This record gives sequence, structure tokens and C-alpha cells, in this order.
Amino acid sequence: SVNPERRSEDASPLADVVEQLAQQVSDLRANEAGRSGEVILTPHDEPNIHFPENDHVERIDTHHVTFSEPFSTVPVVTLGFTSLDADNDYNLRVHTYLEHLTTTGFDLSVKEWHNSYNYAVNVMWMACPE
Repeated sequence: SVNPERRSEDASPLADVVEQLAQQVSDLRANEAGRSGEVILTPHDEPNIHFPENDHVERIDTHHVTFSEPFSTVPVVTLGFTSLDADNDYNLRVHTYLEHLTTTGFDLSVKEWHNSYNYAVNVMWMACPE
């Protein structure tokens, strides 16, 4: 219970504590480390998606990436190929993209289309605090 005689109407000590906590949160965000990883996707193993209006066929392999630790805010993510194994008898067509980016992870997809044949697409990702 609070002793009414000891209660102070001066809120400045509380304001100082709030300011210190806000600075600590800001410092933590500034020092937040990035995360990275690699995913191997095999789009040719996925079923064909057929678009009859233009006789277009594509295959998409999607993998959900979960960060080892959540970020405090939604990070910026960069993707890059580390290797690509494709059949040399066909045209090389590959598209890599991410969707549904949150503080805890994202969906990484690789798409091939028409007669392309990609056995394996290795994608490296790096997530950094904004």
C-alpha cells in the first residue's frame, strides 16, 4: 500500500526513468545483429501451373524461412544465388523472390517457366535491421 504522506506530485523522476528506458531501447535496436542463411530449392520437382490463355507453364518452389531470433522491426532482406544447376538442353529461366516478410521470417520462392529445367537453385539470404 502507498503511504499518502510519502506520495509525491512531482513526476520528473518517473519521466527520467522513461527517458532512460527509451534510450536503452534505441541502443538495442542500433546494435541488433543481422541474420543470414542458405536455402536449396528445386522448382522442377513442383507441379506445373498452366495458364491456358497464353499456353504459359510455370513451376514454383517455396520455402518458409524462420529467423533464429525475431527482429524488433521488419528487417531488410537481400537475396543472391550461390549456385544454379540447370539442364543445358533448355533455356535458363529463373526468378527468385520473397513474400510475407515479418519480424519472424519470410517465404522464399524460386520460379521457372516454359521448358526450363532447374535441378537445384541455391539462394543465400541476408536480413538486416532497417
